Amino acid sequence: MNINNQLFCFFDSSDNNVYAKYYGIEKQNVNIKFYNEKSLIYDELITTNDCAQLLFTIKEKIDIKNIKILYNDSFESELLKYLSFKRGGSNLGLIKVCEIANKTKIMVEIGSYQGESTAIFSTYLPNAKIYAVDPWQNHYDAKDGSSEDYDMKDVEYNFDIITKNRNIIKKKMTSEEFSFMIDDESVDLVYIDGNHQYDFVKNDILKWIPKIKQNGYISGHDYHMFEDVRNAVDEILGVPDIIVEDNWLKRKTYSEEMKSFLNNKMVL
Repeated sequence: MNINNQLFCFFDSSDNNVYAKYYGIEKQNVNIKFYNEKSLIYDELITTNDCAQLLFTIKEKIDIKNIKILYNDSFESELLKYLSFKRGGSNLGLIKVCEIANKTKIMVEIGSYQGESTAIFSTYLPNAKIYAVDPWQNHYDAKDGSSEDYDMKDVEYNFDIITKNRNIIKKKMTSEEFSFMIDDESVDLVYIDGNHQYDFVKNDILKWIPKIKQNGYISGHDYHMFEDVRNAVDEILGVPDIIVEDNWLKRKTYSEEMKSFLNNKMVL
């Protein structure tokens, strides 16, 4: 299967809707068919945008145990645990990060959740080795819905399906734990979207800056959503080079003075 053209579906029995996410680099005509046992109950041709979120309303009730979803008559979509899509919109910010860091060979994503952003990185950086780092534990931040809303066992289950057969290496541990396993100046791109509390964001930045190659990139999510994220980024890195759809990015081109400044701030 071409990993750049994949469909994943969530089913909500309360309103009989199917929510789907299609990962593809270009617009595609996708034929979606739903079968309940052997009966065809839905058949539609839909034109998708890149990494688009789709919504299907099925008029008759579905036996969730027997549902089978095919697209383009060849590939079967695996049905995921029903969680809300945390990333709506066009994902232009993530795509922009990939376009700028398009020569990336080694990438680290801090906080992968159910793998939506991870799959987008995989789609747009197909030649990279992508490390997805997340402990998949609840209750890490009471102010963050991602921490509290869903059982992390279900979140991790979805991650495993969405990222299967891709250029992604799963690391079930904390950001700090994994940082000790990576050599300095060996990573091209780090994307931070883990714990959004100030001290944790600051620690992630300080732990991972030394791991990034000169002229590599440090990036992340929720620059406007969380004041703690913005404060930590601005304090340590200055204003990002770009901010697109709450995704921020800064190139590592530090002088000796900046290196000294960062070393003095390192969290030991």
